[in-house]
Amino acid sequence: MTWNYRGMIDKDGGHTIREVFYDEDDGTIDSFTAEPVAPYAESPEEMYEVMQMMMEGLQKPYMLETDFIPEDQEVELVLIEPNAIH
Repeated sequence: MTWNYRGMIDKDGGHTIREVFYDEDDGTIDSFTAEPVAPYAESPEEMYEVMQMMMEGLQKPYMLETDFIPEDQEVELVLIEPNAIH
């Protein structure tokens, strides 16, 4: 599974960054983090890389949360460590 950061406009109109996961066979979006992600790193160099990846994601078209989750539907949260798959 491949992934990247993408900008998302949430149901409430807020702009956030999410980790988005893609199907390796056809490149379609498979899933994304239920909650926005924040940068995390263990060194200044790693922080630079994370921030650069996030900025690259913001240059792609923003995703709309309502394209994936109807406005009247609640999201079931699954807790994972931020940036756990890096």
